[in-house]
Amino acid sequence: MRDAMYPGGVVVDPVPITAGEEITILYNGL
Repeated sequence: MRDAMYPGGVVVDPVPITAGEEITILYNGL
């Protein structure tokens, strides 16, 4: 996984992630 440093915390990874990881990335990107 890479850092979520995009506006809104949106990260598009080449590999599918779970909802839990998605939420974590969103919070980390804020």
